[in-house]
Amino acid sequence: ISGLPPGDLQHWPTLDKLPTSLEEALSVAKTNNPTIRSAEYTIDEYEAAVRAAEGVLFPQVNLVQSFTREHDSINYRGGNTPYDEIDREDTWSAVLFLTMPLYAGGDNHSVVREKKQTLSQSRLTLANTQLTIEQSVKAAWERLAAQREGLVFAQQNVQALEDAFEAVEF
Repeated sequence: ISGLPPGDLQHWPTLDKLPTSLEEALSVAKTNNPTIRSAEYTIDEYEAAVRAAEGVLFPQVNLVQSFTREHDSINYRGGNTPYDEIDREDTWSAVLFLTMPLYAGGDNHSVVREKKQTLSQSRLTLANTQLTIEQSVKAAWERLAAQREGLVFAQQNVQALEDAFEAVEF
């Protein structure tokens, strides 16, 4: 479109070779298929959600600590002299809280059940996806085998036609 001749052209990238067996094709499809990977990551996500929901059922321990340093401004003499040790008061405190869910009306347990159900559904989705991919690969493999067989017949037909043409030509 620019009217300029093309510069340095690059060759097409080479494609991977076709698998040599159906088992190899299935293995490649199961490891490289983005839909299967996505379903596996979804399962990981829902497993983490189940663990997080179950974590609410366990006791929680919290430690809160504080430190305060106060200087007595009444005894401060001013000038360049720093505070004396008598003029300073340090306070440190720590509180440990233990929280245990005793009764939540079944709400926490229902959330856990819901997350487990979602996890179960995602596992079924993965199994269904794997089955669909496997069936697609098998169908594609059968089409490839049929096309290869058709190619052999076509080459034999071409050879027979060439032989017949040579016989008529002489």
